[in-house]
Amino acid sequence: MNRYAHAIFCDDIRQEVGGKTTMVGIYTGQLAASEIPCVLPKICLALSLVTPKGRNFEEITVAGNFNDVEIFKMGLSKHQIEEIMAHAPDRAEPASFFTVQLMAILSPFQVERPGKLTVSVIADGEKLDCGGLEITLAPPGTIM
Repeated sequence: MNRYAHAIFCDDIRQEVGGKTTMVGIYTGQLAASEIPCVLPKICLALSLVTPKGRNFEEITVAGNFNDVEIFKMGLSKHQIEEIMAHAPDRAEPASFFTVQLMAILSPFQVERPGKLTVSVIADGEKLDCGGLEITLAPPGTIM
């Protein structure tokens, strides 16, 4: 198993009681806005980083770009990753992988022109490909 990253973009994200995560208004690769330029109240990101067990992450850097302009950056040190792992629930069956889940809320989100919101992940110097969100102008007459 290779390391990989997976991004989900949505309108809202919450951590619930019992460790559940609620995501509302999940986008499947494209967000069509009724007008551009516009200000979106918020865009949320749930990012899952997966690595084989025994090859734990030591350092993670995540950057978000919109139309090639960096709009956010976050990093996790080895110590922070170890803290996350220490609080992970025990599984009844041994897992062959370990997942680090990160969440970000971009609020408000200014859209001056159509473009793509991309996420770049560097884990221990290795680039992990990750999806993005295309933000476009909805065709005339689209009911929003």
